[in-house]
Amino acid sequence: MKVALVLPPHSFEERYNKAIAKAAGTFPPLGILYIAAVLEKAGHKVIVLDGSMKDIFEINDAIYRFEPDIIAMNVMTFLWDKVKTWCMDLKAKYPSVFIAVGGHHVTQIKENALRESDAIDAVLLGEAEFAMENLANALEQKKSLLGMTGVIVRDVSSFSIGPPAPRLENLDDIPFPARHLVNIHEYVPALEQYKRLPVTNMITTRGCPYKCIFCSSGNTKAYYRSPGNVLEEMKILVNEYKVRDITFWDDTFTLNKKRVLELMELIKKEKMDLVWCCNSRVNTIDRELLEKMSAAGCWKMFFGVESMNQKQLNTLKKGVLVPQIHAAIKGCKEFGIESECSFIFGTPGETYQEGLDTIREIKKLNPDYAKFFPMTPLPGTEFDSIAAATGRIIDPELSKRTENQMVFVPNSMQQEELQDLLKRAYKEFYFRPSYIARRIFKLRSPMDIKKAWRGVRAVASI
Repeated sequence: MKVALVLPPHSFEERYNKAIAKAAGTFPPLGILYIAAVLEKAGHKVIVLDGSMKDIFEINDAIYRFEPDIIAMNVMTFLWDKVKTWCMDLKAKYPSVFIAVGGHHVTQIKENALRESDAIDAVLLGEAEFAMENLANALEQKKSLLGMTGVIVRDVSSFSIGPPAPRLENLDDIPFPARHLVNIHEYVPALEQYKRLPVTNMITTRGCPYKCIFCSSGNTKAYYRSPGNVLEEMKILVNEYKVRDITFWDDTFTLNKKRVLELMELIKKEKMDLVWCCNSRVNTIDRELLEKMSAAGCWKMFFGVESMNQKQLNTLKKGVLVPQIHAAIKGCKEFGIESECSFIFGTPGETYQEGLDTIREIKKLNPDYAKFFPMTPLPGTEFDSIAAATGRIIDPELSKRTENQMVFVPNSMQQEELQDLLKRAYKEFYFRPSYIARRIFKLRSPMDIKKAWRGVRAVASI
């Protein structure tokens, strides 16, 4: 079968907002590339069309030339309404093409995705690598799709909802992403997400056991790739793709200390010309881990801090304490690792004064980079179920559910106050004389200067 795997087209302004788009970038779509690798291994012919890099005209032209039997899309919440319209156009033009959708949004709304669009033939639930393979095999062999694991299809006047696909426990069994189907050197991420070029991303774990109320991927058991398997992929990226910087895109890279320490030793022994960064949590690191990670090439860690107010941390169910936040950032500085922290304003019960206090504490914390987001009710999150009871939805459009556009205001705050906090946080953090002097001191190359200028333009336009 000929399968077109598609990330629907969108601009940085749609995905973020007009200001943040000036500093934004993107990585290869690993989810789609994993599915592509599984399909190719099963003998199917695959094309990957990344809508963060191509516009709708380029993608439509590629589909026309490829003549796929299946079009499968990874759908994000803010693109769902646009995808439904596009699927109608595709089905009208190619009525015999089978259209499937997957991703977190449709996993949450399940058969309602089919109710909302007659043009869509199937919904893939959860981790879709092997559900997609089974679907393609069944269509090729003209077998029934009814009751297929991890797949929802139409059945006469109703729907056939297959049993949930089991979580993929042995991640070493999954082939490496089919990066040959895209040009990874064309991808440049957000300015704070790389130190050297070429850069790309990897995933070494799936799942997150924590229960943050705003997160759509938490409260799940974590599964890990073995250190040897991770190193093998890193060596391919360095030796075959000439990558010099890797971002580990795991929700929490440091969940399993023993595994990370083993991987650090393997990386050091390999002596690759490589630096890397990762996502972490302030309660999953210690001095030993930071020392080993720094020695193995870690240049930056991202922490979802979200608030410097313990009451708000408890509301968000972050499972961390404010002193742990300070200890983590202090530890990073001690071992020469840059820190990036995200913060959320507008959590249920937060007052304007508490927001101002948080901004003051963020400046004292003084990470290398900070991002500020409005509280956003995403489908499938605990917060989505309580948002209406704790505040006001000021914009119901799904296209605004990007986590970068304000759609919710808590009852404890006015809309204008929340807008002020988001703007004030960026301006007060990045335009401090001491911060500007520190960033200037770190400039080492024309690329550093270009990145810094993009950042200034982004913050100035907020």
